[in-house]
Amino acid sequence: MSGFINSVSIQDVPINQVNFSNGVIPVTVTNLYTIGAGLNDTDNTLSTVGNSAIQLVSNSLFANDNLVSIQSQIDLATQGDVVYCSSGSYGERMVINNKSNIGIIAPNVGNTICEVLNGLEITGTSETIRLSSIQFEGTGNSINGRGRHYLQKCAFQGTSISTNTLTISGFDAGKFMTLENCEFDNYCSITVANTFAGVLFFINCNFGGASITLSQFSNQQVFINNSAGLTSYPINATLIGMNVLTTGESRLSTTTLDAPYLIIGGSSTSGSVNEVLTTDGVSGLKLTAIGGPSSFFNVFYETKNYTAPLSGSTITLFEVSNQAGIIPNLNTVINFNSNFSFTIGPQVALFKLINTDTSTEIQSFRQTITGTTHQHIPLQFNFTMPDVYTLSYKIEVTTVAGLSVISVDTDDYYSIMVNEIQAP
Repeated sequence: MSGFINSVSIQDVPINQVNFSNGVIPVTVTNLYTIGAGLNDTDNTLSTVGNSAIQLVSNSLFANDNLVSIQSQIDLATQGDVVYCSSGSYGERMVINNKSNIGIIAPNVGNTICEVLNGLEITGTSETIRLSSIQFEGTGNSINGRGRHYLQKCAFQGTSISTNTLTISGFDAGKFMTLENCEFDNYCSITVANTFAGVLFFINCNFGGASITLSQFSNQQVFINNSAGLTSYPINATLIGMNVLTTGESRLSTTTLDAPYLIIGGSSTSGSVNEVLTTDGVSGLKLTAIGGPSSFFNVFYETKNYTAPLSGSTITLFEVSNQAGIIPNLNTVINFNSNFSFTIGPQVALFKLINTDTSTEIQSFRQTITGTTHQHIPLQFNFTMPDVYTLSYKIEVTTVAGLSVISVDTDDYYSIMVNEIQAP
């Protein structure tokens, strides 16, 4: 390189010297700013220190524990602004008055937490207020305004000395408010006032044993969806999905259940094991033993031809092992139809239903057979199912005098239907 460079002038860049391989050249720098040094002291916006016009994040305000209060930033916020809060303990009350479409966001709850010690107040004409990951303490919280508020991952905590109350009132008619993944403890009290005109959703919330008073006009104004920690199921509310009491009792609420019947798998104050939700068409829904009131519960049905010829003074017309789906201790009805032949008539035939597991007779009856050609005899066995869930059984026919041969061939058929019946 010919000649020498004595100096370099560079504007608006964050450098203060230029290094060359054979030495250092002094540099004259003007309008040098430190990028991302923190909050601007003038308006608390994140910008280049020294030139607030170069703002790095628009529509954003920042609160810092022991440095900048949340309330001061709420007061500065205009429509579309978001206030970002550092973790910490803020000894103040958060008052949102006559604000529209602003958000207040804190870090997700984990090792750090953002707590407001004197509660929350949304009032005036405030609308579309969004709060996230803030814990409210103290003795009173009030949410009013025009509505369309959204609280996510917020917590409300009281103490054994002072109850932390949350009162929801006002709103424009039909406008909603949603609390999603929010938490309460048993030192909290939630009240929906009779002046509340909106619609309130609790979704995936943990009430933690908090007391709930619902005084709004209609149960269609408060919806509780997939939440836990309820001390009881509120009457003046609409329950959706699975909701759980502090006792561990759960209730599944749905407007449409796409299933033929619903078996209750455990005991509770309103249902017992192996009960079914059913109706007689008159009295409405109720829980009864499987089968429903005065109705049949079909266990088994089959119709087919015999697969091989059979003959003798005693033959088995039908046999099955480990018939499943039978409920113990219910009235069981087996309807059986079969074709068969006698070589000599008339004869007295003995029909037996036999438990092949225990080799005991369940039920039997006699019937006179007059002809010798193909006979079609409808049979019905009616008995109380024993205390087991499966049954192995067979149906036999025997000539009482033993003088005739009974036979079936592959042209003969049988049909069998097993039902259980629940008395009203």
